[in-house]
Amino acid sequence: MINDFLAKGIRLPEGRAEGQPDRFVYLDSNGNPQEVQVCFQNVTWSEPGETIGTYVQRSRNVMVLKRVTYSLAAMLDQQIDGRSDARFGRLRDVLYAGDHLVTTGQIWPLDDRMAYGTTTPDFRDEQQVAITTAYFLMTQ
Repeated sequence: MINDFLAKGIRLPEGRAEGQPDRFVYLDSNGNPQEVQVCFQNVTWSEPGETIGTYVQRSRNVMVLKRVTYSLAAMLDQQIDGRSDARFGRLRDVLYAGDHLVTTGQIWPLDDRMAYGTTTPDFRDEQQVAITTAYFLMTQ
């Protein structure tokens, strides 16, 4: 895909380093480095069905944001959708994007109190915080 972008005259972002335009490093809320990776993919996406309260699965193109903290995902979700919901809207958590059987929203399930690899709050500010993968629905 990178060669296709270059052939069409699309300048790539600098990224983390030479040859890694799909990666970017940022600091989590504890000041520890996190590396987010961006790619594009076709995934199963839950959308409203023909009747109220029903949802169907459709194949959609998304931007995949790998290794984002839950606080960053929730903040982006709030800015994009106007609310923070991991199951509905244009930005969703990987676990809920294609969930067509549930009709209620879902808050982002973890937060910065949870260390990487855990789901229990431990409030240690020196640990790397929990991360997830988020899907951003593309318009085409």
